[in-house]
Amino acid sequence: MLQRHTERAGRYQSPGSRFARRIRGMLDLRTAVPQAVPWLSPLGHKILSTLIACDGKIGSVEVFAHNAGFTSRHQLARLLHREGLPPLEELGAWVYTLGRLLDWEASHVSLCKSALWSGDDPGTHYRRIQHLCGVRWSEARTVGFDHMVVRFVQRCGRRDRGIAQSHRA
Repeated sequence: MLQRHTERAGRYQSPGSRFARRIRGMLDLRTAVPQAVPWLSPLGHKILSTLIACDGKIGSVEVFAHNAGFTSRHQLARLLHREGLPPLEELGAWVYTLGRLLDWEASHVSLCKSALWSGDDPGTHYRRIQHLCGVRWSEARTVGFDHMVVRFVQRCGRRDRGIAQSHRA
């Protein structure tokens, strides 16, 4: 009986430890994602950093655009297009997915638990990943963070300005 209680106690994680794990994952994501897309302008990196800080949850696109310093959501959409990034909702889903994969690989936090901890419906998170990233959570988990970062970069469609400008000349 004591052994079972100890095992359970070992699995219990205080809100503080969950927060610390979340911050550690966020820091990894803050370095990994910008390094994966080095061709982005400083403004493009700022958008990614803002999305990472809010865990890919943007709420209203208009409010997000204004908070990021744009006059409208259309101005933000034009920047994302110029940078070769997907639309904001999809970009947020990628950031969310990559963050959850880091959580999974670091401590095997399930997507369901992650959603419940944030007060959301788990089904919404599963559907978000499948719909916007094109894979089910189990597939994303199986292939892992590194593979999904490669898919994210492929989705971004690198636009190398130096090469493009040399072909125009």
